[in-house]
Amino acid sequence: MKWNNSMKLFNKASKVIPWGVQTGSKKPNFLFFGEGPVYVKKAFGSHLIDVDGNEYVDYVMGLGAIIIGYNIPAQRDAISKTIDDYILTSISSPLELEVAERIIDLVPSAEMVRFFKTGAEATSAAIRLARHIRGKDKILACGYFGWHDWANSGSGIPACVKGLTERFDWSDMGSLEKKLRSGEYAAVIVEPVIDDKPGKEILEYLREITISSETILIFDEIKTGFRFSPGGAQEYFGVIPDITVLGKGIANGMPLSALTGRRDLMLKMEDLWISTTYGSEALSFASAIATLNMINKGNLERIWTMGKELMEGLKDIIEIAKIHAQIVGFPPMSRIRFANEEDEKTFIRRSMELGVLFKRGGYNFISMSHTQDDIQKSLDVAENVLKGVK
Repeated sequence: MKWNNSMKLFNKASKVIPWGVQTGSKKPNFLFFGEGPVYVKKAFGSHLIDVDGNEYVDYVMGLGAIIIGYNIPAQRDAISKTIDDYILTSISSPLELEVAERIIDLVPSAEMVRFFKTGAEATSAAIRLARHIRGKDKILACGYFGWHDWANSGSGIPACVKGLTERFDWSDMGSLEKKLRSGEYAAVIVEPVIDDKPGKEILEYLREITISSETILIFDEIKTGFRFSPGGAQEYFGVIPDITVLGKGIANGMPLSALTGRRDLMLKMEDLWISTTYGSEALSFASAIATLNMINKGNLERIWTMGKELMEGLKDIIEIAKIHAQIVGFPPMSRIRFANEEDEKTFIRRSMELGVLFKRGGYNFISMSHTQDDIQKSLDVAENVLKGVK
């Protein structure tokens, strides 16, 4: 494959856009270890066609934001119908109420809902709310929560802010419990699934110790929400947090995230000034309604089935090829954890050249649009590629 048009555009973009792209994870040297399909021409189902005419089976899926698939008629129709009436006006859209009620129906912890545009924005609002409720500044965190200052991602963050967020590891719950007993922390925020950890028992233990220490428990379900089950990882594991952050698949690629939780806690948001100009933008809500209407056990069972076939097939291929790698995660979002970067580089680039986009260093997301043929092609490509990995 050649990417002449993509790279010409990228070279021009690099002169006027820092990174050359808007999302760090989409940088070609990050995602593909070098040149690759930077720009898209068309997307449909589980496939992408780049500006050079190359077609791919996609598992990056908009970094997990695409759950029903690309260019789905029901989503297009919902957006088209709404755009005929309005996009954003001086008063709110009734669609936001419909989406809020739908989320409350699906997510166990949801009793009230506020909407934002990105996951980082919603998690930041959750932290602000927790600090307000508890009257404490310190946060305990495990996972990735975006780029805002409190999350300590990158430089340019004041030292006084960095010191307020402490990271912990799932393997050291004893230390976490000791910290919580001090009563110094406003909240614990976690991704309830990181690869195949922490598991139901540890999440239950975390819930117990946050209740006993009167610390707010926040689940960042931006990746797992609506993907593990209609009610997310909290429904799947049966562990209910106080506050939940949702995003990515909620609107199948349209910019929408949500902060939800117990009514008594969410009502405290009325004490705060957390507001956004685009909070009632209607096209994202229309897209969310179409998406959430397709979130049901039958469609999610398909995601689990396709994902299981991919995981088991890749595991068998790795064992036969005797590659130092592991398949980790759950069927809806799994990844290959290579022992060394050179093997991963070979795998990612050769798979891309053969028409399959696997995610470097992250999850391969299964959508409702992935087919048996997609899985089989991907396994055939993986087998071909891994035979040459040493």
